Amino acid sequence: MIGMFGFIIFSFLAYMFVPLMDQQTVEITVVEKIPYHNGNYLVIAKVGEKEEVFSVVDVWIAGIFDASDRYAYLKEGKTYTVTTGGYRFPPLSWYRNINVIAGRV
Repeated sequence: MIGMFGFIIFSFLAYMFVPLMDQQTVEITVVEKIPYHNGNYLVIAKVGEKEEVFSVVDVWIAGIFDASDRYAYLKEGKTYTVTTGGYRFPPLSWYRNINVIAGRV
């Protein structure tokens, strides 16, 4: 029972804090947008020569509540400078999150 409770607490804390970890500013070119998938908006983008999947979700602990607006702002084929947070961790389907889009008002 403690194991399941511990996993639930870990998952909640990870959900709250991971999108703020390892923040980086990168230039992305949007390749494809995937509407609401398992609770996330997903964006496939080119970073340099490789493609990467990013999530666009609210980051409650940082007061960032505009995931739908950030997702709608991104257009396929356009290039943006974004601030990302978090890590790509395939076993838990974690993606780096697009927290801020530079120049977006």
